[in-house]
Amino acid sequence: MWAAATPGGVLMYGLDESLTFDPTNLTEDITPAAVLRSINSGAFLRATLIAVRLGDPALLQQVILCTTPAMVPSVIATLPTSVIVPVLQALANALADGTPHVEHVVSWLNQICSRHARALQQLSSKTEPVLRGLQRSLNQLEGDVGELCDSNVFTLRYLRTASS
Repeated sequence: MWAAATPGGVLMYGLDESLTFDPTNLTEDITPAAVLRSINSGAFLRATLIAVRLGDPALLQQVILCTTPAMVPSVIATLPTSVIVPVLQALANALADGTPHVEHVVSWLNQICSRHARALQQLSSKTEPVLRGLQRSLNQLEGDVGELCDSNVFTLRYLRTASS
């Protein structure tokens, strides 16, 4: 354990054996403004890591959605194992909230499953609830899209018949 004296009081920190602890990344530069600066400069990995460190799900979701599709593979390839679960949770939340950026979120999911399959298996106790939530959201989305497609097929058949 260790403590830090701050103007806001004494903060006590304990080392969780299951997490990677890196006190070198605990600086004054870890702020929401730093996340936005990283996004604007195209440093999407840095923005992702800072957002995870801050523990702000909305900010992490913003980083995910702002990451350009071309950068998604490289960001995920260099993503540390310790942040996979929070990123998956942010993706699950985005789908559950009904994001219009479904293809982008699914691209993130595809890359994470491809690049970090072994880590997902090793962290199964932490990833199982998140993956179940993702499965529910994807099943709901599949049902919604299926209904929309069926409706469009019937409308197209009607229009084709009406125009004859």
